[in-house]
Amino acid sequence: MSKHNRLDYNNYLETERKSEFGMATWVCWILALLLLLIPVRSSFLRIHTINAAQDSPALNGDVILLKRDPAHRQSPVYDTRVEIHYKGHDYTITEEGFCFTPGMYERAMESGAVPVYLNPDAPEKSVLSKGIPAREWILPSLFTLISLCLIGGGVYCRRRSR
Repeated sequence: MSKHNRLDYNNYLETERKSEFGMATWVCWILALLLLLIPVRSSFLRIHTINAAQDSPALNGDVILLKRDPAHRQSPVYDTRVEIHYKGHDYTITEEGFCFTPGMYERAMESGAVPVYLNPDAPEKSVLSKGIPAREWILPSLFTLISLCLIGGGVYCRRRSR
C-alpha cells in the first residue's frame, strides 16, 4: 500500500469517527430531552400542583363521582370528581393528591362531601389530600440525573466530533 493511499484511508477513518461522535451527540441530547419532557415534567408539575395547596384552607366539596378501581389492591386508584364553589364560580376537582387514603375514600362515600385543599392561584388545580411523600421525589430526581448524564455525554461526544 502506498503512502498516499494510507493517508487517504486515515483521513477517511477520521471523518467516519467524527461523524459517529456527531450522531452519538444528537442521540444523547434527544434522549435527555425526551426524559425531561415526558416523565420529569409531568411528575414535577403534579408535585408543584399539590405543593401549591399545602398551606391553603380546606373547603368542603360535594362528591360528584368517587369510585375505586378494584384491580389495584395495593395502591388504590380512584376516579374522582368533586365540585367546589369558590368566589362565585364552580370548579370540578379531579386530583386526589399523593396521600388520599382508603379511609378518606370511605368517609367521602358515607358523607357525600370531602375536604378540598384550595390552590388560591388556580382553584381548578386544588387537591383532596395534601402532603408529598419522599418516594415521590425519587423517580423524577433519578430521571433528571440520567438526563444530566446524557447531556454531559452529548457534550463529550460533540467535543470528540470536532
